Amino acid sequence: MLKYLKYCLLLICLQSCIDEVPIIQKSESPKSLVIHSFIHPDSFVGATVSEVSEITNPYNWINNANLTILSKAKGLFSFGNFGNGKYQLNQKFLPNDSLKFQITHSLLNDIIPIKIPSRIHIKRLDTFTTLISNVGKTKAYRIYFKDSAYNTNCYRIYGIRHFKKYTIDAVLGKVDSFLYEDKLPIGGTEVCCLRNSYNNYTTKEILFNDEIINGTESRLVFYETLPRVKSKSIVLYQIDIYLENIDINIFNYLNSRNAHIWQQNSITQLPTSVIGNISNGFGVVGGYTNDVIRIKLKN
Repeated sequence: MLKYLKYCLLLICLQSCIDEVPIIQKSESPKSLVIHSFIHPDSFVGATVSEVSEITNPYNWINNANLTILSKAKGLFSFGNFGNGKYQLNQKFLPNDSLKFQITHSLLNDIIPIKIPSRIHIKRLDTFTTLISNVGKTKAYRIYFKDSAYNTNCYRIYGIRHFKKYTIDAVLGKVDSFLYEDKLPIGGTEVCCLRNSYNNYTTKEILFNDEIINGTESRLVFYETLPRVKSKSIVLYQIDIYLENIDINIFNYLNSRNAHIWQQNSITQLPTSVIGNISNGFGVVGGYTNDVIRIKLKN
């Protein structure tokens, strides 16, 4: 018993001699800004500005930045701030307009040249059922569109599914419902889709350029990568198919963002950097045009 008491006393004495070394938490986040602005000719221009922060920290919105757009045709315009890092310019621009987006702040000064793409038009959309390897029987779409041959164009296709979700009672009757939507899972095997290897990182959208499509009326086939499941409680009633003509900066940003998100979920790969066009900062500023076709489904 005395032997155990000696060990206890020795342990207490040693513990009292230990000096704890304080842990210094060094932030790896660069001191800069994150800016996003997607300019569409049919809408007022919006932008968000925040300071770079660690992934576990809340957003640090910046409300004292000076944002302006210089248009060759219309002159200089200043954004207004509406809190939470949100800025808006009550001015619309036209397809093919050349702009200069400027941000002035103590952490960042930059001027970003922008060229709004030409308008894009969906001429027709056909739907049909097909068999796809590794997918099985699924719904497919053949989209016909036309764009300008004058510019170098980049495109984005995605779909939005609209559902009604019902509450089912004890006798299998529908007693209540609510609406929700999500991205349509899609894929494509056309040459223009396969040439962009970044499409392997997502089923939410397809990105491609006009290497083999340039100003002529073109068509593209894509398909749903998951079969539709019939359910009494969840009913798909509408699909919206969007086709966008995006500038090269948004094209590179979306490609690298999709790869970054996919690699974050991988245990064998390090996430790639997201490509933007903000010098000494992060994010992207660019223009786009779009067209949409709505498909009403019978249930």
